[in-house]
Amino acid sequence: RPFQLPVTMDGCGCCPETGCSVGVDEGRRHVLVHTTVCPEDPCDCDSCQRPVATCEIPALARGDWTVESLNGGSFTLHVEDEISLVPEPPACTTFGEADDCTRAPLENLRPDPVARICIERNETGHLARLLNDCGGCAHQGPCVARVRERFTDDLPPGGEIELEPTVYFGDCDGVCPPVCIETERECPLPELLPGGYYRVWVDGRPRFTFVEGTEPTCGSDVDVFEP
Repeated sequence: RPFQLPVTMDGCGCCPETGCSVGVDEGRRHVLVHTTVCPEDPCDCDSCQRPVATCEIPALARGDWTVESLNGGSFTLHVEDEISLVPEPPACTTFGEADDCTRAPLENLRPDPVARICIERNETGHLARLLNDCGGCAHQGPCVARVRERFTDDLPPGGEIELEPTVYFGDCDGVCPPVCIETERECPLPELLPGGYYRVWVDGRPRFTFVEGTEPTCGSDVDVFEP
């Protein structure tokens, strides 16, 4: 059935007016979203609010769809049947970087190694800030973040935060210099339970735990918990 896809854009505003147009290519299983922001903000405030456009997506057939923005960034959207005994957990994803020289960047993705993770608040909710201390020269692919609510009694209320950051190398990039280049990226998170106890996983590996709203909220390999 049709659904709404919120898209958060870069930039600041107070209450900017936004728009989104959607095109669907069923043969290629592509969804093109074109977001716009009105340059005149009708409100006046000191805060920085990232513009959010709501894209009206028509009903899609079951399977994987490539969602592309007008600037070429993309991610994969998995569509399930409307009726499911186990619904998918809430998730957020970033658009992967575009590369005009790479025909199918989503087919060349590999995990992005993460040395340190920080969970932070921003103007729209929470995000995970990921540090790769030897990132090299790869392009950033999509970063998917899922939050699975916990229903067991062995741990306090909260959930599991599952992060899947990816990178890819372009077809025309050549040989990457043999030096370590520190890279940092942001992965937006679905809504977290206030005061909830969360365990953070990266590519299926346990990394660290934290309580929402308390400090510190950073962790690395040395903070690994027992699953």
